[in-house]
Amino acid sequence: MLIIAQRSLFTNIPLKETIALAVDVLAENKACGKLSRSQLTKLFVYATSMNHFLFKGCLYDQIDGVAMGSPSGPTHANLFMGHHEQKWIEDFTEGDVLMYQRYDDDIFCVFQSKEVADKFYNFINAKHPNIKFTCEPAVEGRLPFLDILIENLKARTSTRVYRKPTFTGLYTNFLSFTPFMYNVGLIRCLLYRASRLCSSWENFHQEVQNIHKNLHKNSFPQQLLDKITSSFIT
Repeated sequence: MLIIAQRSLFTNIPLKETIALAVDVLAENKACGKLSRSQLTKLFVYATSMNHFLFKGCLYDQIDGVAMGSPSGPTHANLFMGHHEQKWIEDFTEGDVLMYQRYDDDIFCVFQSKEVADKFYNFINAKHPNIKFTCEPAVEGRLPFLDILIENLKARTSTRVYRKPTFTGLYTNFLSFTPFMYNVGLIRCLLYRASRLCSSWENFHQEVQNIHKNLHKNSFPQQLLDKITSSFIT
């Protein structure tokens, strides 16, 4: 197992190339309406490279890359990566990519061996001047990917909720000035995440214990935790 992460994806997206891809996709799907290709291109340019921002009294334009926080940023990044990664995988001939799943700029891959993984990593790192990757291999059969800890132990794969070592367990305190429904929503949200990410009842049970422990430290009453958990499981 291997995680490949793209460094600073949004700010490294080449705008001209991505805008051309977006216009091609809209034209192929006849989704341009009454707008011509040139008009669509101008609209994309206005929405991306003509964003103004102020820094230390000076005005700047975003001339390339997608601005962080821009509503169109994820769409542009997914369009650009989706267009290229399909061809990259097809062109890779030094081994099989058993699994390739991407969420924005984080990619989860499975290969036959570390040798094939290294070759693929070097291969895609040389495919586009704007796109550079970092990689993180599994250690002792364990690999964290976003909120999930994937464990491949004793020929058995399981998943559970992953928290970074810097996690402090701090949530909105139950006694703080927030509506009661927000507190109930937090409990249900954490339980729902656990049910979706844990691959077994054993892992789910351990995660529920962690949730109760952390929320109890944030002044959540045990009676409420038990009630919501019982209702959720039922």
